[in-house]
Amino acid sequence: MQEIFILGMKSTFFVLLCWSCFKRLVERRIQWWEYAHMNKELLERQEIYYETLLLREKYAQKLRHDLRNHIIAINYLIHVEEYARVKAYMSEGEQQLFDQHAAITNMPLLNIILKDLFDKYNFPLNLLHFEGKFPVAFKFTDIDNVILFSNLFKEALEIMPSSITERYINFYVEEITQGLLIKINSPLDSSHHSKNSRGVTASSGFRQKNCQAIVEKYGGKMIYEMKADIFSVCLLLPHK
Repeated sequence: MQEIFILGMKSTFFVLLCWSCFKRLVERRIQWWEYAHMNKELLERQEIYYETLLLREKYAQKLRHDLRNHIIAINYLIHVEEYARVKAYMSEGEQQLFDQHAAITNMPLLNIILKDLFDKYNFPLNLLHFEGKFPVAFKFTDIDNVILFSNLFKEALEIMPSSITERYINFYVEEITQGLLIKINSPLDSSHHSKNSRGVTASSGFRQKNCQAIVEKYGGKMIYEMKADIFSVCLLLPHK
C-alpha cells in the first residue's frame, strides 16, 4: 500500500513537472510571437514612412526640373491679374520647390533622412560632424539604408544630453582593407542609464536588433554600445 502511495506521489509530481515545463514553453512561445509581431509591425511602419518620404523627394525633384514651366505659368497668371490663383499655385509648390536638402554626406537619400530626423527632434544639423565618403556602389537597398541609419540616428538624438554645449554627433566613414568602416558616436544623457540596469529601453532594443539584422544580412558586423556617457556604433561591412 505504501509503495502504491509513493508511486502515486511520484506520478503526480512528474505530471506537475511536465505541466510546468509545458506551461513555461507555451508562455515563451507567446512572448516570442508577440515580440516578432511587434518587430514586424515596427519595420512595416518604418518602410511605409520612408517610402512616403522618398516619393515626396521624387516629386520635389520633378518640380525643380520643371521650374522654367512653373515660372512661365506664374508669369501668365500675374499678367492676367489672377492673383488668388498665383497665391494658391505658390503655396502648393513652395515646400517642394525650395526645400533644398543640405549636402551633409555624398548620399542624397541619407541627407534627406538626416534632415527629416533633425527637424523632427528640433536639433540643428550643424551638430552632425561628417567625415569620409561612401563608395559609389554602396550595396544596401534604399529601404535597408534608411531603416539602418534612421534607427541609429534616432537613438543618438533621443539620448542627447540636455546641455547644449555637450551635444554633438560624430559620423565617420572610411574604406579599409577589410571593407567599409562606419562609426557613429554621441554623448549619452546620464539619466538614460537610470531607466534600467543596462541603459537600454524597449525602443533601443528594437532598434538594435533591426540594425543588427540588416548588417548581418550583408555579411557585416556591428558593435553597439552605451557606456561611460557615450553612445557608439561601429559597423564593418565587407567588400562585395
